[in-house]
Amino acid sequence: MDKVADSMEIFSSFFQPRGFLYQLNQIDYLKFFGKNYLKVRRYDDKKLYKIFKDYGEIDLSAIIRLKKGKDCIGNISINLIHNGFARRTWILPGTDLYKGNGRVKHEYYSIQQGPFQNIQIHSYQSKDKHDLNTEEDYELGGNNHFDIYVFRNCGMTGDRNPLKVITMKDIIRQGSIVTDDKLVIEQIKYQIVADFLGYLQGVISKDKLSSNIDDHLMPVQIMSGIYQSHIKYIEGENPLVKYKLKI
Repeated sequence: MDKVADSMEIFSSFFQPRGFLYQLNQIDYLKFFGKNYLKVRRYDDKKLYKIFKDYGEIDLSAIIRLKKGKDCIGNISINLIHNGFARRTWILPGTDLYKGNGRVKHEYYSIQQGPFQNIQIHSYQSKDKHDLNTEEDYELGGNNHFDIYVFRNCGMTGDRNPLKVITMKDIIRQGSIVTDDKLVIEQIKYQIVADFLGYLQGVISKDKLSSNIDDHLMPVQIMSGIYQSHIKYIEGENPLVKYKLKI
């Protein structure tokens, strides 16, 4: 029997700025920053509530149901959180709103493959200064922390051990990444963009691309479906979005 899904259904839930006002309000800011907060406050919570009416998401959660005919054959859950752990302790933001404002990356992936295999990816920073790369930055909490745990039912798969751990150092030793003082993840992002531009210019052939855009159809559909689900929800419609998948 064919095991590939032929359709998917998507439901999403957005956490937006209006909801954030219930988590941290002006009383909280006064408690944390004292009278200095009053020097930079432009609007009170009531005014902000009106301003935030049509703002987008801060966090989102989504459930994707993969189906074969009428049957669900797999579930995917996604949680993207901007309002998470940070090192921000100051009132005014810096000039670069992406870096240097207390952002700390925490990422976790878990791929469950029935009773045979579970692949987990862990990447947890504890520092908000990401300008330099040092040896200890590959450990838990470091800027380059990136561990892959592979659990296998070795009695069924024939593997020697039930657990294999792959670290960022292991990946670098294989020679697939050239390191310097920049963060490894940043180097990977730069390389993907360079590959894409190289392909457009005819310098790199399609089969040499490390991330072929032709493989991105399902992720694009998922992202589109997540936003469609939210729009349908706020308009009072059925928030379940359905897609047919190419087999």
